[in-house]
Amino acid sequence: MGSSKPWEDILEEFAGVRTFSAKSCLKYFQPLREYLEELVAKGELNVGWTCGNNRSSRRNFIGRNIYFILFLKFIFSKIFFHL
Repeated sequence: MGSSKPWEDILEEFAGVRTFSAKSCLKYFQPLREYLEELVAKGELNVGWTCGNNRSSRRNFIGRNIYFILFLKFIFSKIFFHL
């Protein structure tokens, strides 16, 4: 599977259909969407984020998280490149 077959063939084998639509997911989550839109309209839910220092936000992110980034780099190097 994967690159050897078109995705429609794999979908048909797996689900019995050759097409995919997100309509059922959208219909299922419609009440939640309406509720969240209502909260946003009332001002009870803030959407988005603010950055206190726009000119160096990436540098600040790296500076604040450098030890975590180095830890992840170490872990991934051990997982993927350990022979």
